[in-house]
Amino acid sequence: MRVLVAGATGVIGRQLVPLLHGVGHEVLALSRPLTTATIIPGVRLIQADALDRDALGGAVRQAAPDAVVNLLTAIPRVLDPRHLAAQMALTNRLRSEGTANLVAAARGARLVSEGLVRIDPEAKRSPTRTGRCGSTVRSRSDRLSVRSSTSSG
Repeated sequence: MRVLVAGATGVIGRQLVPLLHGVGHEVLALSRPLTTATIIPGVRLIQADALDRDALGGAVRQAAPDAVVNLLTAIPRVLDPRHLAAQMALTNRLRSEGTANLVAAARGARLVSEGLVRIDPEAKRSPTRTGRCGSTVRSRSDRLSVRSSTSSG
């Protein structure tokens, strides 16, 4: 399956791309323009700004993926709780406008989108406190299944 990973050079994307490639998918790594990240051999890097609807649309149409994995973010390496709103502004735009652009561009492709749940380790009722972190990729010729879990506490 030809899989386009949007946000391929981010925290999750860097882990997912080699897993998908390793189980035999043709992986297309979508990243922001001017990204200097190293992509593993056999994976094609596609650069487009997810906030530029036309540029993203052209890049995705040219790539012609069977599936698109949406991991679009721009989370800074160091977060300062006092400036969180400003630091997350671009990520918030990517999650709204960028995702809308990606969905429009990926017509006909299967779409998988990353979700986030923040778990407060101090909360009395937390959904999980397992401390596990990992990813699993299962593949058949007609299916792609990705499960990633991260928790802290």
